[in-house]
Amino acid sequence: MSIKIKVAQVTFGNIVPMIAAAISTPIIINGAGKDTFAVLSIIWMMIGFISFLELGVGAALTHKISILLKSDAIQDIEKTITAGVLITGFTGMVSGLLLWHSSEFIINNWLNVNASMTAAATLSLKVAAIALPLTTISACIRGTLEGYQDFKHSAAIRATFGATLYLLPSLFASSNTKSLLYMVISLVATRALMLLAYMLVLFQKYNYKFKFKEATSDEYKKLLKFGSWMAIANIATQLIPAAERIIIANNTNLISVAYYSAAYDTLVRFMIFPASIATVLFPIISGKYINKRAESKKIATNLTFQILLAGLIVFGPILVFSEPLLSTWIDKDFAKNSYYIFQILAVGFIFSAAAHIPLVEIQAAGRVKSIAYFYLIQTVCYLSIFTLIIKDYGLLGATIVSLIRSIIDFLSLLLISKMKNK
Repeated sequence: MSIKIKVAQVTFGNIVPMIAAAISTPIIINGAGKDTFAVLSIIWMMIGFISFLELGVGAALTHKISILLKSDAIQDIEKTITAGVLITGFTGMVSGLLLWHSSEFIINNWLNVNASMTAAATLSLKVAAIALPLTTISACIRGTLEGYQDFKHSAAIRATFGATLYLLPSLFASSNTKSLLYMVISLVATRALMLLAYMLVLFQKYNYKFKFKEATSDEYKKLLKFGSWMAIANIATQLIPAAERIIIANNTNLISVAYYSAAYDTLVRFMIFPASIATVLFPIISGKYINKRAESKKIATNLTFQILLAGLIVFGPILVFSEPLLSTWIDKDFAKNSYYIFQILAVGFIFSAAAHIPLVEIQAAGRVKSIAYFYLIQTVCYLSIFTLIIKDYGLLGATIVSLIRSIIDFLSLLLISKMKNK
């Protein structure tokens, strides 16, 4: 199966839940109310963020299985998967217990929930905690399927149940029930069915059998070492957009946050395409890196320049027509004050899109520790400079700093990938 078909499958799996979310959001807001939607959206966010506690084991399994399939150690795959399931099951249960026992504190101290909703919100958060081990183990099995390059089943499950996570709550919101608790129960049930679907594919297609006794400490250590460094890098990069908005709010005003957020949140949607390519490329390069390094390098180089070209084509109209587009989409006043933010960030996103490929090269080569340090240092330095610049040069200066970071990030990853592939 060609890379293009695999990318199309992954893209489908990512886009369908986004469409479902766009359809469901106004239904839930209008049907159940803004307060209910606010709590539900926080629960969605918390489940997504806490899923980082699977410690990157899903990606580690993708990398490890890709290598084992190209080696003479195929018999070790089942032991490796077993180790991954046990790790993610344990981390999911621990994080779930923490969320269960801290739910009352979170609702009463962190969230400004109406008094009439406090009891329902607390109970709903406790129920949501049940979904955490289901989510972490699902990430593990998904990583396993992607290690086999089985993007067809992985994407189909992700599309089906990812959409259901949004559509079921919207059904409750539009019914006479409108219960936050029922919506959250539907989330947990969907996560359970999603895990079951992943497991069925693993058992039926790949005849997988748990090997609890045969999984050695070495399997656990390798998965945790590789996955943890990947998780650190991912968390560091995920912190940047959230921190940017807090810094903008503290040094300017909420209107500036709106200008920046509207631009960023719109443009970042296009990252689904290079992210899908990176998902497909990761196991391919991981498997080829040992004895077909030149071939994997050629694939990556071609894709990097193709994404740069595609970025110019996609973001080019934004550079030229951002103000009239914003006037039509939002209003003229918003467009007048924010069109340049769209233009500057659009240029940065061209480089950010292309940066996915050299990043995958480095990670597939096993250099995850280097990348984790790189992003930790970059995050600290960038946010420090971002804060200093916005104080003296405002939102425009800070946005230019964001553009410079994107360019430096791309060039640095390109240089590192070449150094590691010599």
